[in-house]
Amino acid sequence: MDNNASPSSVPSDLSAEQVLQVLKPLVHVIAAQFGRNCEVVVHDLRDPEHSVVAIANGHVTGRTSGSPAIGGPVGDHAPRLLQSEEQVPGHLLSYETTTRDGRRLKSSTAFYRDAQGQVVAALCINYDLSSLLVAEALIADLRGCRSAEGSGDSDAQASQRVDVNEVLAQLVQEAIADQGKSILLMERDDKVAAVQRMYDKGVFLIKGSIDYVANALGVSRYTVYGYVEQIKSKNNFRS
Repeated sequence: MDNNASPSSVPSDLSAEQVLQVLKPLVHVIAAQFGRNCEVVVHDLRDPEHSVVAIANGHVTGRTSGSPAIGGPVGDHAPRLLQSEEQVPGHLLSYETTTRDGRRLKSSTAFYRDAQGQVVAALCINYDLSSLLVAEALIADLRGCRSAEGSGDSDAQASQRVDVNEVLAQLVQEAIADQGKSILLMERDDKVAAVQRMYDKGVFLIKGSIDYVANALGVSRYTVYGYVEQIKSKNNFRS
């Protein structure tokens, strides 16, 4: 459990429905403040199979209203805690989770009880750190110096590989998010449009990008090859 977690969530004098009505407007307020990389979710924990009742920036984890309590960030402590309600704290702050495709998130969760002391709702914030990590790597690269011989050591080479992977992940995620749909709801034209955005940004210049994009879109590598060839043919026709 996170060191910043409070011992227990305090029962309110509100009903479950009143708690949810208080929390729902906060979703878009918080998301507007911190931008499109900040997913904000309200869960109605009385209905775990369709617990998401309000969400902003659901592209971060690929969820929509009506999604279940499970299937969110990988490494989230909340589902485990909810199985033993007497141990549920008031909140868990600033713990690290990841998306299904490996992007790092900074997560916080607050739990809310009704007048009977039952945990009925949760407010969750998941911030995608990809852009910040890319910026951090670029700043570190600008500030760094090479040796007089001009050759980097193995650590520097490893860091360079990580930077490329982080940039690739960011560009792919942005292209998918621009379609405004969960991967599960995207049709062929949506996926082609996402690949077009990736192509325009030079994603396919990076070794291994075809397999990465295929995994992100939930299609085969041969399907991605087909999309890329279709895009190339269209570009050649226009030229």
